Amino acid sequence: MLVQSAFDIIRARTNDTGALIFTDTELMHYVNMGITVVANMMIKEGNPFTVKSMSVPSTTGSEIPDDFHSLMPGETAYIGNGKINLDGAISGSKDVRYFSSPALVSDVGDEIPFPSAYVTSVINAAVEFAIMRIGKDVSQEREGHVGTGNMIVARQTPLGASMSGGGNSAGQG
Repeated sequence: MLVQSAFDIIRARTNDTGALIFTDTELMHYVNMGITVVANMMIKEGNPFTVKSMSVPSTTGSEIPDDFHSLMPGETAYIGNGKINLDGAISGSKDVRYFSSPALVSDVGDEIPFPSAYVTSVINAAVEFAIMRIGKDVSQEREGHVGTGNMIVARQTPLGASMSGGGNSAGQG
């Protein structure tokens, strides 16, 4: 979705279709805050959209990419001297996975850098930031966003794990 389309939705939802309350600069800021919030939520949930990999040579390391957020858990690499480096026992090169965060937008003609299922969450966050700025309570708005957000990744229950919710049912029949 284009940023301009997001602005139109935000203005409609905040009753500012005449652009009397929020400037485009302010809405750009709120959309970028929404992009950051959604990216961080996706990273927290381990969403595959945020995972990238890069080849890191053991002798020199690699420059940290612009979209770098953090190394994935379990990677045999570390950050040092402004580079991603491999642990000392590794020779040659190794692919290292990391979480990435998309670039922010700066123009109404830019695309919001998420798959369409997540753009709604960016807009929802931007609406909340806009509403908070004018002193409104966002609790009702936030409650409505719970159903339209798509932030939780489906998880499988590990083999042998109980789905009962806890407690001990031994000896009960």
